[in-house]
Amino acid sequence: MEHCIPNDCSSGVSRGNNLITKDDVKGFLRKIKRQRRANRHTGTEAASLYSILRNEKIVRAQQGLACATILKDEAPYLEEWIEFHVLVGFEHFYIYDNGSTDGTLDVLAPYIRKNIVTVIPWKNFSGKLHPQKAANAHAVANFADACRWMAFFDVDEFLFSPTHKTLLEPLEKLGDQICVSVPWQNFGTNGHKTAPDGLVIENYTEKAEFPPLPAQRSLLRYKTILDPTRVSAAGTHAFHYVDSGPMLMNVKGTRAAPAEFEDREFAIANDFQLNHYFTRSEEELENKRQKGRVSSKGDKVIDFVDNRLKQYALSTCTDIKILTFVGDLKNVMMHKR
Repeated sequence: MEHCIPNDCSSGVSRGNNLITKDDVKGFLRKIKRQRRANRHTGTEAASLYSILRNEKIVRAQQGLACATILKDEAPYLEEWIEFHVLVGFEHFYIYDNGSTDGTLDVLAPYIRKNIVTVIPWKNFSGKLHPQKAANAHAVANFADACRWMAFFDVDEFLFSPTHKTLLEPLEKLGDQICVSVPWQNFGTNGHKTAPDGLVIENYTEKAEFPPLPAQRSLLRYKTILDPTRVSAAGTHAFHYVDSGPMLMNVKGTRAAPAEFEDREFAIANDFQLNHYFTRSEEELENKRQKGRVSSKGDKVIDFVDNRLKQYALSTCTDIKILTFVGDLKNVMMHKR
């Protein structure tokens, strides 16, 4: 099935012979808003999750690993991020563009032409709708039949297996498991005042203790790889599943309620690792702070990293496991030029 973007990306995204327009997206968000309002009255769903509205059963794809992400002005990092994740087994990326103005679409254009990337225009439609949760719900609702596994993580996060060349081998071992919740491993500035030349994964090797100490509990969050056909509602760090409710699930198949995400014993990585480069350099950290993020109430939050930074500094160590991929990644990127 083909997923591509027309020349005028502002008009919509084509999926097969159907065009997803801005009106379609707004209609989808109106459905989410109505469903959330109904959920609050009935108590049948977690109000913080965005319900997936389906009219028919989705047939699960037999293979394939895709990523859904939302971004804004991440152009300098996209080539490394996409090429790395193609290297570890990802076949397609559903990128929700939250209003980039830095040439993001120019960077993505070659990947769009190769049918590796689908871009969906995704500005902030309403201050009462969380843009990332709504994007995740849209990805599940529209692209669930296109891949066996779908992962949800950001451009400052790199997902890989420290024990295998790709993620496909450990995913195969999961069998019919609904999902796997992969804990953050948080990397700091490595002493860089400004952005250094070279790869992000090579320049930043200092991370917070893992599992985080009890005093570092804000550093313990998860991103999810899941079977998209079994999702009934979407969040950011946790999802709601048909017949299972909202939950996290580690690589051992142990379940936890989303409210239990700070349990250090649950935070098992093993065959999966998620490096979260939440600061990069000090200069980039300040840019990130000033850019802020949009809360579910529509407010701009500019100090959201400060508490995380304080907890990060309590205990750090060195982690170079991802450097195994540097040689192959540099080779791929060099031959592209």
